[in-house]
Amino acid sequence: MNALVIYGLAAPLYVTGGVFMKYSAGLTRWLPELALVALFSAGALMQAWAMKREPLGSSYVVDLVSKLCSRFSPGTSFSPNR
Repeated sequence: MNALVIYGLAAPLYVTGGVFMKYSAGLTRWLPELALVALFSAGALMQAWAMKREPLGSSYVVDLVSKLCSRFSPGTSFSPNR
């Protein structure tokens, strides 16, 4: 599998994990906390798998840009106030 595809799959996991970080209220609610840990762990494993195939510098740039695009893509709103 292409490393860019793996990064594209890992980025939404990190973003969604960040949403559950908000809902966990400082890691005081156990269900959002479990989701947070599971999503961040899955994202980290996928990122590590993709980084095995590319030079380190370009891997981080691709990963950060994919997270940014995943968070601010049109039609998505993760904010609980919207």
